[in-house]
Amino acid sequence: MKKTLIAALLTAGTAMAIMAAPSSDTVHCQKMVNRIMEKLMLISDTIESKSPAEVAAITKILKTTDAKLAKHVPAKDSAALSERIKTLIIKSQEGSAKGALSSLRAAIMIYYGDHEGEYPADLSKLTPDLTAVIPSIEIPGHPETNEVRVVTKAEGKSVVPYIKDTGKWLYFNVPDNLDLYGTLIIDCSHKDSRGEHWYNY
Repeated sequence: MKKTLIAALLTAGTAMAIMAAPSSDTVHCQKMVNRIMEKLMLISDTIESKSPAEVAAITKILKTTDAKLAKHVPAKDSAALSERIKTLIIKSQEGSAKGALSSLRAAIMIYYGDHEGEYPADLSKLTPDLTAVIPSIEIPGHPETNEVRVVTKAEGKSVVPYIKDTGKWLYFNVPDNLDLYGTLIIDCSHKDSRGEHWYNY
């Protein structure tokens, strides 16, 4: 198990300890809060280098921890922890989506090489040989999904006219437009935490 995932599990365990502590034991709670903050900083520093599976596991832990902390931690501490956790959840979702995008693009290029310069008509052609399943993504502001929008007619070089902000995969099966043929992006017009539009990745 990777160091960051261990840290996330420890964070959840520390949060559970806070919840089990007597409400009057403010010194104990404060020490526990400080420990959680330290572990959250560790996760924050390394989250983007993790695999999609690790990020998904971390995100689940963080969501569970955040939901329970508010009921057991003093308000002033709960707010700070919750804000940190929400920021990490966003970073987790972003890291997972970018990792999945890279993996799918790699599978598309393998398909292209195996089929004499022809891209798949849709992403289902990649399963199960090149990827077991089409991975789900959860872009902040959108529900989790692995659905794919397929564009079959497109003009020009820009993907922008075809963005519908669905939070789904967006794939271009347009053999007559070599600038966009085989292009895979995320159909989102929002910006990520770095200020970059999702469709530019």
